[in-house]
Amino acid sequence: MRIISSGLPVILQRPDESRASLNDKIPSLSLSGKSVDRGSTVSISGDALLRQRLYNITDSHRAAPMLGRNLCGKNLQDIAFLNRDDRRLLGSVYEWAQDQGADLTYVDALGLSLARYRENDDGRICMRANQGKTRDGEGYTIYQRFTDRDAATAERILQSEAYKTTRLDQKFIGYLTDKDYSALSHPDFNFLEQVINRFSAKGEDQQLPLSGDFSRYTYIKNNFIGRV
Repeated sequence: MRIISSGLPVILQRPDESRASLNDKIPSLSLSGKSVDRGSTVSISGDALLRQRLYNITDSHRAAPMLGRNLCGKNLQDIAFLNRDDRRLLGSVYEWAQDQGADLTYVDALGLSLARYRENDDGRICMRANQGKTRDGEGYTIYQRFTDRDAATAERILQSEAYKTTRLDQKFIGYLTDKDYSALSHPDFNFLEQVINRFSAKGEDQQLPLSGDFSRYTYIKNNFIGRV
């Protein structure tokens, strides 16, 4: 067996790169707008942060695009498939993360992952990996999995009490923590765990703070393990 962490087609983009690419997908739903000053210390609402960071909309009178499931899988804007509950939750996460002094790129990454999941009809039209059909340049079959650290966090999330009552879609969490779907592309699992805890029944009641250092977003390239 050989262990590899590169040489596979990595589909994960930095959140800023993913956001920038959205403007090219639906000209009729242009996301033009003024750039957001990420260095500002002014506190703004979670909804405003959501609109600015994911949709690049600063005009409060301008509606963010919303598309239905009948358009899934047609290579349209991922973020337009976020439903109303998604947007309400993400707005709350943005506001909480801002209050806690976190780099909001962590929230961007979570929102973009949820948007891709919705655009793929809640993951139904995604191909499952690790079926023995993917090969490297030398013809060896490739299998992929999470790093040991991420695998441990994923298991802890799924076994937690917070998972049972969190406002974040449980099926989406299951999709993210399934190596057959998300080993190559997923948001930071430690931050994901914090969001699940904070927006669970217990977290809402106790107003749980953000635990850990998320003050600066760190992009980890090839954050997975490939086996051949």
